[in-house]
Amino acid sequence: MHVNTTLVERQTYHTAIQVFKILHNVSPNYLQGLFSYTSNVTGHIGRNPHRLYVPGIRTNYSKRFIRYRGTLIWNRLPAALRTVYAA
Repeated sequence: MHVNTTLVERQTYHTAIQVFKILHNVSPNYLQGLFSYTSNVTGHIGRNPHRLYVPGIRTNYSKRFIRYRGTLIWNRLPAALRTVYAA
């Protein structure tokens, strides 16, 4: 990571890394059920099967949780990055 990055950029970077680890079973077991692919929730595969389902939220406070924020960050990544697999 570059030295002159902002705090928001660092948070976004680390959240994306954590989502990757959760999706590829490299994180602790208690985090494994946080994210679902849209195709698993809706039952059909759309244009992009690697998009995560965005959970509904009721408060602005909920927007801070990794389950919501991580989903938005992950879905904004280019498809080429979302389809990379852990070695």
